[in-house]
Amino acid sequence: MTVLERKKAAPFRPNYIVLLSPGDVLKEKIDEMNLDATELASRCKLPVETIQGILDTTTEMTQIIADKLEQITWIQADSWIRMEENYRQKLALTANPREYAIDNELGIAVKKS
Repeated sequence: MTVLERKKAAPFRPNYIVLLSPGDVLKEKIDEMNLDATELASRCKLPVETIQGILDTTTEMTQIIADKLEQITWIQADSWIRMEENYRQKLALTANPREYAIDNELGIAVKKS
């Protein structure tokens, strides 16, 4: 059996989940735009607590927030919503501490052997 055949027979199945939240993406974007949470909130006409909640993952992305962020960041609203859904699904998968160990420094959940 060749290497390629072995790879096809045993597809890659990582033992970790990357926990990337919309807040992580938003942090990168506002850094790129040289903004802070207060300035972004002002431009989006949202409370600064809402933006801070997105950044620290305590506030879930809604369609209204996504629509306002799209106007400022040029990241499509449906992308923000998909990021939120994917993040929450992955977070739910890692909810069982018997199965996953969270590495906050790396932002991943590693499946225990």
